[in-house]
Amino acid sequence: MSNAVSTASRTRRNVVIVLSAVAVLALLVGGLLLLNRGSDKDDAAVGDLQELRRDDFAAALINAREKAGSWSYLEAQTLNGKPNGVLNGKVAWDGKKVKLAFAPAGSTDGEGEFRSVDGDWYYYSPKDDAKKPWLKLDSAKSKVVVQAMSNEADPRRQLAIFEDPAGFQVVGVENIGIAQAVHYRVTVSVEKVKEVTSNPVVGNPGDVQVWDVWVNDKDQVVKMTIPTDIGAVTSEEIITFTGYGDKVDIEVPPADQVRSAALVAQPEPTKTATPGTNH
Repeated sequence: MSNAVSTASRTRRNVVIVLSAVAVLALLVGGLLLLNRGSDKDDAAVGDLQELRRDDFAAALINAREKAGSWSYLEAQTLNGKPNGVLNGKVAWDGKKVKLAFAPAGSTDGEGEFRSVDGDWYYYSPKDDAKKPWLKLDSAKSKVVVQAMSNEADPRRQLAIFEDPAGFQVVGVENIGIAQAVHYRVTVSVEKVKEVTSNPVVGNPGDVQVWDVWVNDKDQVVKMTIPTDIGAVTSEEIITFTGYGDKVDIEVPPADQVRSAALVAQPEPTKTATPGTNH
């Protein structure tokens, strides 16, 4: 059975690869299981933490993010078991408008940074033009890419995926280094992925995607893993979240340093038929 993958996720990876925005680093995150496994409990205390209910899970996480107003994250990707890039990002969100910036981890000069402010997307590329290093993506000519990235950047959409899950398990309390948190395993149907992302996804009716989610005592997501398995290709995203409520400054780049640009999604590779063979 294949797990679902959104076009938005594939597009973002393509964009980052095309623009050489990803540095190849590894992220090691460990956890210590402290309690026995459980499932689908209501209002149960898990150690010093309060266990969230299945029906309230998504709403609680969304409300906690909106209340915090800002956070930072580190996202590591693996492809077929090998490191495939690490991104540092920060977000400011008031429940309506979102500001976002992310760049390859280890970038010292800001090169490779994507920034979204007031619905517009910018990319920092000083090697192309030192005087105007910021590219502003033309929202019309780059419509597919901009829409995909905006969908992925929406804090509410990211967590609404957990509404009415196909499966819900409380694994237990774990120390993941940055926090003590309750570990949840949430199964989402491919139909739900399509509904929330509004993008076509790989997968058939009945296919599922499994998220592992760690939540602290303020109902804030502190770690999330998203595994993907499609035939011979396996990948995983490991995201850690810190700095909830910290001051975050994400501004529109200076106008005299900005130039317009168009960016389109890379087409999926296609196989060409070989004469004389069955296919």
